[in-house]
Order: sequence, then C-alpha cells, then structure tokens
Amino acid sequence: MHRWQHWLGLGMLLLNSAVHADVQAFRSGSLQQILTAHHGKPFILSYWSLSCTHCATEMTTFAQLQQRYPHLPIILVSTDSPEDIPELLQIVAQQGLTNTEQWVFADSSVEKLRYAIDRHWYGELPRTYLYAANHQVTAISGAIPIEKLEAWIQQHLP
Repeated sequence: MHRWQHWLGLGMLLLNSAVHADVQAFRSGSLQQILTAHHGKPFILSYWSLSCTHCATEMTTFAQLQQRYPHLPIILVSTDSPEDIPELLQIVAQQGLTNTEQWVFADSSVEKLRYAIDRHWYGELPRTYLYAANHQVTAISGAIPIEKLEAWIQQHLP
C-alpha cells in the first residue's frame, strides 16, 4: 500500500467517526436512558426511517416546532441501521433538525427493541410519543397535524 493511500484511508476513518459522533446507538435500555435524561420535562420522541414516506412531512413539522419552541426537546430515533448514519444525518440537516437529539437502532433484533419501546407498536412509521412532564405518554402512529402538536405543547410546556 502506498503511503498516501494509508493516510487517505486514515483520514476517511476519522471523518466517518466524526460524522457518527452526533448519533447515539439505540439498544435495549436506551429508552430508559432517554426518560431519565428528560425526567420532569415534556418532550417529543419520534421514530422514523429513511424508507418512510410520511416521515419527511413529520420532520418538517418538527422543524417548525423547534423554531417556535426551542426549549422543547425533540428526540429522533431512526429505525435504520448504524451503516445509514451518514444518510440519516444528511436528511436531518436538510430538514433543519441538527439541534435535535439523534439515535439509531443498533440492535440486531429490531422486533425486540420495538417491543421494549411499546408492546402495542408493530413497526408503523412515523411513530411519535408525546411525553408530559410526569411522563404520561401519548402514542401516535402516522404524521401528526401541527395543530394537534401545538395544542399538546400549549397544554404541557411551561
């Protein structure tokens, strides 16, 4: 191997690891980690995928909400795999959601992860959970009209 190829490979490896630094691995126990980190605060937790046609609409809505309510945490969890992180980050950036907490499924048993999240969730996307400050949760499948989210925010955001 030529010396320049070695340095190019090392540079690409470093670039890849820097890109991946913004996305956390979602495994068994990650939901509890999120709940603990946001204890006593309302937040939105949304599961999405690159292959989900309605997720882009939902992300546009979240971007609008993030501008209006910058203190409301919006957490995005991609049900894709860690190999998709560069593309995931590109979509998130295009949608204007780079300030949101990002996770990606990183467990070989997707069904087990979904069951740990919500035993009534069968994988439909987008799947959004609205957590009140007391962590009373409302689960919604499909894109949510912004008016419904605004009403929930008005009720739960101090």
